[in-house]
Amino acid sequence: MPEKQKCFISYSREDEAVLGELVESLQALQWLKDHIWFDKKGIEPSDQIDPLIQQALSDTKVGILLISNKFFLSDYIEHKELPHLLAGQAKQSGIKLACLYLTSIAEEAFVREVVIDGQQHSINLRDFLGLNDPNQPLDSLKTSGEKNKAYKKVADWVAKQFPLAERQRRRDGSKRPKLAIAIHKQRDHWRHSYSLPNAPNFSTSSLDYLAIDSLKPEYIQGETLFRLLFPDNMEQNQKLLGTAFDLNTPAEPSLYPLRIELMTDDEQLLRLPWSKIAYNSDLLRNDGWTVEFHGEISHGYPENPSHTCYLPGKVILASPPDYQQSGHIADLQTFFQHNWRDMTPPTVVADTEKLSDELNRGSTRLLYYFGQASSEGLLSGTADTILPWQAVIESLRQSQSVSLVFLNLIGETSEAVFTVAGALAATCKALLIQVSGRRELQDAAASGYACLKAILSGEQLDPVVAMHRHGRGYTAAWTTYSSWRTIAQDKPQYPDLLELLLDRRAQRAELLQAKEDFLKPFPARRIYHSVAVGSAGNRTVVFPKMVSQHLKITGRRDNEVILYKEIALDAWAESADAVDDAARRALSIEWRQSIIEALLRTEQAGGNDLWFVVLGWVLPEPVDDQTQAETLIRIVSDWCHDRLVSAIADYEQAGQRSRLRIISVQAIEVPTKNDAEALVKLVRKVGRSYDNQDMFYVGRLGPLAGVEFEDLQHYFQDRYICSCDDRYRKDFPDLLLGKNRDQMPFDQAVAIIERGPKEGWGNLYDELTERTANGSWPPAE
Repeated sequence: MPEKQKCFISYSREDEAVLGELVESLQALQWLKDHIWFDKKGIEPSDQIDPLIQQALSDTKVGILLISNKFFLSDYIEHKELPHLLAGQAKQSGIKLACLYLTSIAEEAFVREVVIDGQQHSINLRDFLGLNDPNQPLDSLKTSGEKNKAYKKVADWVAKQFPLAERQRRRDGSKRPKLAIAIHKQRDHWRHSYSLPNAPNFSTSSLDYLAIDSLKPEYIQGETLFRLLFPDNMEQNQKLLGTAFDLNTPAEPSLYPLRIELMTDDEQLLRLPWSKIAYNSDLLRNDGWTVEFHGEISHGYPENPSHTCYLPGKVILASPPDYQQSGHIADLQTFFQHNWRDMTPPTVVADTEKLSDELNRGSTRLLYYFGQASSEGLLSGTADTILPWQAVIESLRQSQSVSLVFLNLIGETSEAVFTVAGALAATCKALLIQVSGRRELQDAAASGYACLKAILSGEQLDPVVAMHRHGRGYTAAWTTYSSWRTIAQDKPQYPDLLELLLDRRAQRAELLQAKEDFLKPFPARRIYHSVAVGSAGNRTVVFPKMVSQHLKITGRRDNEVILYKEIALDAWAESADAVDDAARRALSIEWRQSIIEALLRTEQAGGNDLWFVVLGWVLPEPVDDQTQAETLIRIVSDWCHDRLVSAIADYEQAGQRSRLRIISVQAIEVPTKNDAEALVKLVRKVGRSYDNQDMFYVGRLGPLAGVEFEDLQHYFQDRYICSCDDRYRKDFPDLLLGKNRDQMPFDQAVAIIERGPKEGWGNLYDELTERTANGSWPPAE
């Protein structure tokens, strides 16, 4: 059954003024706007229940009764709306009812006789929640400010009736307000300062020391944690939260999710279970609140970049043998195999020595540890060996590719991790720590699984949100990012690698300029045709698609649409008719149908859009016969010049759009560089043979070469794309090329570089270094 979504307001038409004021307060919550429902047209008392109202009542989650004397005079309310709302309440179907009292009303008037499911019931409306005092109704309030406070109370109550997920989904971009709190340790008190991203140190406060050191973290009350962050009286705290929520009025803590970035120099505050923070016995994590630590106390709001966690990537699952018996690590392996099918399986290690080796290989994206720790380091369980914290920190720091470290620790000795948490956090973007007792082993495992699942698949939550939502026991989080997103990269395709590896600077610049030339200085031009020729090993066939990708991400205006259409040619085609047949097969049209309409997808075209169609002409295999290669160049050029130009002219004369431009790229791979250079000269000659160069132009692209040093350097220096360990980034370009080459074939570059993330960059580096020394790298060409 669909979840009920409506906030239904039952009111008398005579009370429309109050309704308008209340609705304004409710609609101030942007996510709530679509939920509010009230009868806007008025129903005559004699009418049957209106279908729209019937549907709204069926969808009602929250009902608000605007009770006045006139409310009780409405037969429609008494016989139609009220019975339905009361029936929903009586059947516990999820309807929550509350009353807002507008006028003073006689006590007996609250008792109503209503028929529910054919049975007569006596109902006292005073038994339902009152959002204000019936002895102080709205009409007794003297100022608009007092009324606004009453409306605010209604809005706060309504907000609490909707699940957090719905509230977050409805908010703009699901963003959470942020508040930085710096707590300075003084001689006999804590000094607080509060900052927003656009308002550093906008408020201050202080709190005398509490005897929290005498309380064990597992027993500390959530309200105590709230007071540690907000020591002022509730009125002041609500004003502060209203500012944090970007409101002009005070606010209850549960009104919005809140991201608290906590900075402190007091170690005892680092050891508290902040995920338990509560207000009025309600856990605020259920309302989306999170508390995360940052490093040093900053003056104002901490400035951090956003972070993108690219996956698949190298994942290490570490757990001593006695903990692996729980089946938890096996469950995680299954999770990764199911969700990241194209990635190398996670590396599973069962002792500290192997964990050290894997960390030292670098390129780690995610480290998950399930086991015990101490003040000295991670423990190996039955082997009783230790991987020192300093060794863990140094290995992670050298990698500089670590997005997430999650330490799911068991046992009381593990609490010592908080003494090194700050140093660990400096090596990654997010550090999650969960400490559970030995008796909670299964709960800790289930929690760890749920957290990773929430971060890496499905909802793809911010790690801190996932920890607060699914964490158990004693949890804490450190972050060094302003916002987090997880991107699941598809298995790399050649066009993507071309963009990353083969810069093709000259050819890309020529085609980008061709696009600009359509606008000025050649507005009459409709087709730019070019031929991309490359020798064996350079994957020339994917160049047209790479061009379309480049045009999409480089200098594209808001009203520009870039489409890519690939046409597979027969390598032995001999005429423009054969080209026409291939084009129509690719576009799935008959010979009488318009090629232009098939290219444009006119049903999606905007009136002011400028459409660029990249036509990619590709062959299933390299062309060994030079004469046939020349024939293919001529017949495709002729087809574009004669038939495609004519089709565009007919289309425009019929009154259709003139905002279509075509960039045609024919890709031909030949055996040798000399063959490629000969074809480039032919293309220039073909271009000069056409006299209609106003609408049609043949461009000049040089031969497509292999991967050069600058291309490799560009790739390895990009930490977002290349997961290579920093220790090897500088050396890999020279190592791949070898001493006597100025470029390497594209096929070879792709094959080698794709091994890095799968086998480990450290392993690949060692292998190529050894092969270079014994003369087997680079291979003979």
